[in-house]
Amino acid sequence: MTRTLCKHCTIPVHAGDVCTFCRNYVPPVRTPETDDYLQAAVVKIDSIRTDVNTVIRELPDDTPMFAIVDIVNALWNLRNAAVCLDKATDALVADAVAVGRHE
Repeated sequence: MTRTLCKHCTIPVHAGDVCTFCRNYVPPVRTPETDDYLQAAVVKIDSIRTDVNTVIRELPDDTPMFAIVDIVNALWNLRNAAVCLDKATDALVADAVAVGRHE
């Protein structure tokens, strides 16, 4: 017996093409302000990363290696934060469109 998968989340369904959860799902309220706040956070993170990169280039040659390692790890985490915020914004937009309940 072939099972049909929900067109939104790929959970097996017994009837139709949408599972019970997706049929009743109401996405989070998404406003242009929400998108603006998330985008502004990404811009701020990118600005901070630029500033920290400048600091790294200006550190003296005798800077402790582990201090530099910590700074580089912090930069990596900031980059990942920006990527995650972008992905979350994209997911919120796609979720609202996929479910058909967007503004």
